[in-house]
Amino acid sequence: MSVPSTRPVALDYARRMPPRGVLAALRRLNQLRFTKYGNLRAAGRPLLADRMLGLRHVLFDPEIESYTYDLANEAELAEQLAEIFSLPTSQVIGYIEETHREPELNRELQRRIRWRLATKRRLPLGNRALWYAIVRIVKPRLVVETGVLSGLGSLALLCALERNAGEGHEGRLISADSDPTAGWLVPARLQTRWSKLAGFSTDVLPAALDGQTIGVFIQDSLHTPENQEAEFSLAMAHAGDPLVLVDGGGGQTPALEDICRAHGTERRILQPRPVRHIYPPSATEVAVIRAVSAS
Repeated sequence: MSVPSTRPVALDYARRMPPRGVLAALRRLNQLRFTKYGNLRAAGRPLLADRMLGLRHVLFDPEIESYTYDLANEAELAEQLAEIFSLPTSQVIGYIEETHREPELNRELQRRIRWRLATKRRLPLGNRALWYAIVRIVKPRLVVETGVLSGLGSLALLCALERNAGEGHEGRLISADSDPTAGWLVPARLQTRWSKLAGFSTDVLPAALDGQTIGVFIQDSLHTPENQEAEFSLAMAHAGDPLVLVDGGGGQTPALEDICRAHGTERRILQPRPVRHIYPPSATEVAVIRAVSAS
């Protein structure tokens, strides 16, 4: 499958993005709670709908994007993943439960963020627990992730890869983000299996993927039709058998649905439910593509 030219997508995105210093200043301003009430109303959750939860979020929660939350429906999500991959539900539940015991996702992570005022004192994985479970199920030799931000998802993926390696299944992670400072949550000891690329995915991934096959591809960067089509097309051009495609944006565009239709498979929509969080999380879409010939 040929990969369409995607340079205009990256350039258009770059033109519309403020300079990184401005973005950092805006993020700090938002963390001072000046815009959070408006965000709640835009999300369909007026403050009065749950007064104490809303006030706590506006006044004390530093997160303004890529929210972290505990999962209220772990067993339901594990059952759905088990159906996708034809596994016992108990096995998938066991993989998700690993995230609660993994020191790097709990004790060590809390130690690293202890003095960072712009970060919550505790960072539950939310939908990233599904990413972890998928990597534990598939045991891929290569995982590719677009969109890193602080690196909580990267950390979960690397912990899953480390567990796999302990069972004799080596694998590594390639992540791409336009911000060179992204991924600060990942400790040095886990970076031996990690290649973090600074730049737009469509600019930096083609060379990094030359001669490689992808087992799991997680699209969690810009969720526009053009960008998702470009990134998923890149993954398809380097597809392993199987290739698991994950849309972290919950199907905001039909890109993944179109790929599934073209290859005679279906995507599954997994809807996390948070434990007392003011924002409803995006769904996670998963598709398993088999026997794709790269060209």
